[in-house]
Amino acid sequence: MKSPREEGVLWGPKAVASGTKAFADAITLIGEDTIEDFDSLKDSWANNETLFKDVSFGGGTYSVVVFGKNSSGEEGIDHYGLTDEERKININHAPTEVLSRLFQVKGDLSAPVAGDIARFIVDWRDTNTSQEKTNQPEDCSYLSFPSHCKNLGFEILEELFWIPGMSVSLFRSIKEDVTLYGEGRTNINTATETSLMAHGLSAEGASKIVKWREARNVFENVSWITGRAYEFELGPSDMETLAKVASSGLFGLRSSAFQGVVQAKFGERVRGQVRFIVDRNGELKSWWE
Repeated sequence: MKSPREEGVLWGPKAVASGTKAFADAITLIGEDTIEDFDSLKDSWANNETLFKDVSFGGGTYSVVVFGKNSSGEEGIDHYGLTDEERKININHAPTEVLSRLFQVKGDLSAPVAGDIARFIVDWRDTNTSQEKTNQPEDCSYLSFPSHCKNLGFEILEELFWIPGMSVSLFRSIKEDVTLYGEGRTNINTATETSLMAHGLSAEGASKIVKWREARNVFENVSWITGRAYEFELGPSDMETLAKVASSGLFGLRSSAFQGVVQAKFGERVRGQVRFIVDRNGELKSWWE
């Protein structure tokens, strides 16, 4: 599905103002979420047509949309609400093996190639000066500039282009599945099938967990992740993986950063799209027009 900018849609102050209004409503809605132990797709921020669908504003309307695939496999608007960043893989926190599996799942890369890219990412962001795989001194001479690994976290996703092997096609394939925001753990209540597979679950196992959630089930505490796993009817390998990941602390139950995709309509056409990311404290973390 092409973005409004790709389709030559006119952008203007009203579209940006719509985004600002939606951002303010998102802050209010997130602030009203008083359940402190867990966040799930049952929460009002995740699906709220009253607040986010065809809202009258400035002589037009705007909606905060979540894209998905319909029964025919076509991309389109699935529902109206926010998405949380913790459903994704955090490239500033994910270990090498999680990043490697992500590149294999979404980039169709071999395990050795995916593993090399993952190790370069960890070397780039970590604060030590040793290579991730060999513990030899880091050698970032493969980068034209800078000549040394950053040894600090990624600040924008496009920094990934400094990493050897990160092609435009690979970046496009993973960009909706990775994040810089949140506390680093993947919220199993909201995680995508891709995120679950990056943590080692099979495609079938990831699908079973998502379907369990779609039946309005929620993990209310960490012990439920394995304690109720019999309800998913996972195979032995997936059961073992789920227990291992749950005990490692890579899964969480909370979400602390949220994305809104705002489409403004004036007349019969979409006239602008704004994206923002806001944290639970109401701080704007990112804004795209």
